[in-house]
Amino acid sequence: LIVLTGIVNVALTSGFGAFALTAPYRMLLDAKLVVVAAMVALALINRYVLAPRLTPDSRTQRALARNCVAELVLGAMVIALLLDPS
Repeated sequence: LIVLTGIVNVALTSGFGAFALTAPYRMLLDAKLVVVAAMVALALINRYVLAPRLTPDSRTQRALARNCVAELVLGAMVIALLLDPS
């Protein structure tokens, strides 16, 4: 859904034209998409790899906790990319 809204935002902002690869808006959008893709990948790993292996006091709990912290950091990065530097 986030990727879809990004595509719609680009289409509306640019008048349905393509941005050059070196345009600042395009580079910022690409960076956000990469970070969101990493968040989705971590979420899928958490759900389908780590969650089924959870047991009390297992190493899996520590791995899940690390992945959750990584997702929080990536989420903060997405928010930081939203901020206007000017």
